[in-house]
Amino acid sequence: MLTPKAQMAENPSGLKVLLRERADFPKTSIMATIGPKCFSPPDGVDLIPQMIYQGMNMVRINIAHVKNNEQRANVVVLLERLDKYMSDMGEPVVVTADLAGPKIRVAQYLRHQCQQGALEYLPLKSKDVVTLTLDEGFGVRAGTWGQKDTKISLDTGATQLRLQVLGRGDRVSMDDGCVQLSVTAVRGKEICCEVQNDWNLTPSKGVNFPGSAITDAALTRKDFDDLNWLFAPDKGVASGRI
Repeated sequence: MLTPKAQMAENPSGLKVLLRERADFPKTSIMATIGPKCFSPPDGVDLIPQMIYQGMNMVRINIAHVKNNEQRANVVVLLERLDKYMSDMGEPVVVTADLAGPKIRVAQYLRHQCQQGALEYLPLKSKDVVTLTLDEGFGVRAGTWGQKDTKISLDTGATQLRLQVLGRGDRVSMDDGCVQLSVTAVRGKEICCEVQNDWNLTPSKGVNFPGSAITDAALTRKDFDDLNWLFAPDKGVASGRI
């Protein structure tokens, strides 16, 4: 006798019937964000079958981190393996693609040149004065933290940032809120800020402006490119073709 999940795998349209007639059919989902390390780890062990066996029935792919052909190829490998495991194990797994949107991040190029060599993080201290700049790849200029020439480059997919809506005292939140900044001035494409607490800032961390609508649209150029790659008729990944 087939398990409830196996019944759904054979006949997805019968889901409503299963939910109504089978009290033991799971009515919740366990979602897991999956990256290459889950199916191409250093030790060569594929973790996906174990994750499915433990109850994972929804996979989230963070498209924000899929930026080139090599990373897209990794997604294709993941989808192919999921398809095989669903067939072999009789377990349905839903795949979701999370678009990046107008995400603002600390740029990849992030250097602290106050000491010899480049550190992998920036040691922000309370009361430091920093400038956030839209000059891509700028990094941090030579100097001591707290000086006005300390700059951090922002990486954004938004087509336009309305920095003029920011004013003195507005908040800037970085690294999921772990470090807070206060806006002191806005000059062209630069935002002058004062750091509110100590924190070691690393590249690619998110930057938010709570209470300020500085982005121009919910979808970016990258989002449209990703949607075309995923769902374009006869060539999108979702249609089973590369």
